[in-house]
Amino acid sequence: MTLTSATTHVLAGTTRRSDGDWGEQRVPVQLAELKRLVSRRYGGVPQRIVWMKQVHGAQVHPITDEDGEVEPGDALITDRPGVLLTIRTADCVPVFLESEDAIGIVHVGLAGALKQVFPRAVRAMRREYKVRPEELLVRFGPHICSSCYEMSPNNLALLEKYPEAKRYASPRGDRRFFSLIDLLVSQAGELGVRHLEADPRCTYHDSDLFSARRGHQDSRQLSFVMMTRPGQGQPPHA
Repeated sequence: MTLTSATTHVLAGTTRRSDGDWGEQRVPVQLAELKRLVSRRYGGVPQRIVWMKQVHGAQVHPITDEDGEVEPGDALITDRPGVLLTIRTADCVPVFLESEDAIGIVHVGLAGALKQVFPRAVRAMRREYKVRPEELLVRFGPHICSSCYEMSPNNLALLEKYPEAKRYASPRGDRRFFSLIDLLVSQAGELGVRHLEADPRCTYHDSDLFSARRGHQDSRQLSFVMMTRPGQGQPPHA
């Protein structure tokens, strides 16, 4: 999708399996391919590409002039046109933050969600760029749905540390499943976010998406967002 204003044009998307594997070690060596993909699908050419080692934490990195890998974390924000912010996911939720003046992208798994990485990114947008939550368009990209996200013993142990999130877990026999999207929607409401969109695709169900729970342990989709000036990018055609 695109978000257009008088001053900026936002390009955002998520790759498919047919676009290749964007696992952590592959991003730095596939930058030229990524530029071609963004140019072909969206008509915009990144001037710089930024990525990070994702750690399921709550660190948010404002990006100014950096090019390449930044410190470990799980959220990137910027007000600079031409900077392609990227994250990698298999079953976690890629969250896009889009406004006329700044953009962001957040990698949200269960641990990151419980540590408030999404709210921290929204607050950082306001602190760094004066973008109020009600001015944001927040989009949730493809992720594992609540019918497929079965909680592991480690997940259940983590949930014990955050009992307030137990209401997003539901039993099914002796198994428990978790709704990341319901937790994120609740956090968005508490922040005052008014504009939400969600990609309906489940990574476990959709065969053209990587899913760790379907056996793609190290393979990843790449989600990205970039601001351009008017005329520098066209709406996506794929």
